[in-house]
Amino acid sequence: SIAGNPNARTPTAPALLTASISPVSPALATASSTQLESFFRSASGRAALARDGRAGSVRILKIQQQGGALYIKARDISAKSDGGLVREYWRGIFDLGDRLVTVSVIGFADRPLSDRASLATLDAFAARIRAENHGMLASSANPRLPG
Repeated sequence: SIAGNPNARTPTAPALLTASISPVSPALATASSTQLESFFRSASGRAALARDGRAGSVRILKIQQQGGALYIKARDISAKSDGGLVREYWRGIFDLGDRLVTVSVIGFADRPLSDRASLATLDAFAARIRAENHGMLASSANPRLPG
């Protein structure tokens, strides 16, 4: 197992989870969830979401706020999207002090996830990241972003 422990719990909803954390950025101190939503709906934002870096490869299906994060459901038709993963996925974006964190959950083609399972997984993943970085949050939380 990836945990290196044969006794480790296995997920009830297997998926690929990713996390990215931006460098420290003073601009994040003034970003709002509305500004982030506008960015991700733009060509530049869709290109940032696309596996191949092309805005035309991504379609935003839904954007919502939940669990202290901005969540985006997207469909990525990039040629690089193969490999047994579904083309639709959820991504969560939230602040961690002066850093922006993006987390995603992508189901496998042979075991796709429901929206409910995807969002529950993202909430748990984001909560774990916040818990592990509590000191960073306490010192410089951004009140304008969800979370």
